[in-house]
Amino acid sequence: MQHNVMTTEILERETQLDDLLQEIYHVDKQIDLVAILNERGKLVDMISRDDGITKDLSSQKKEMLFMGFALQASMNKDYDDEFGRTSVSILKRDRIYAFLFHTDKNQIIVVLTNPSVNPILQEKLIMIISHYKQNT
Repeated sequence: MQHNVMTTEILERETQLDDLLQEIYHVDKQIDLVAILNERGKLVDMISRDDGITKDLSSQKKEMLFMGFALQASMNKDYDDEFGRTSVSILKRDRIYAFLFHTDKNQIIVVLTNPSVNPILQEKLIMIISHYKQNT
């Protein structure tokens, strides 16, 4: 009986994560990629545009990119006592704008191809992630 309960909880969590990916991905056409990483930077799930900016990255480069995000999240935790917990980190490059949202168990990466992000879009993303965090 215990096994069935754990299986059900895992399936419910996977469904929640898939729903979250879809919701974020469809917020705006600028969103190129949404990925969920575990604490070690391993990809849990991802959705991206077929013609998106990461399409030409090899699997190894994508893995390194995600591990870099996870490392940044881990390093941010070193200052939680002094500055409080990090809820979102932002990376701006010439061709992308990336958000790294921190949850208790995962990191959520949102990559946009437009290097200038509308503050309303940023607030929408924060609201979606906040709602997810409250319900998990």
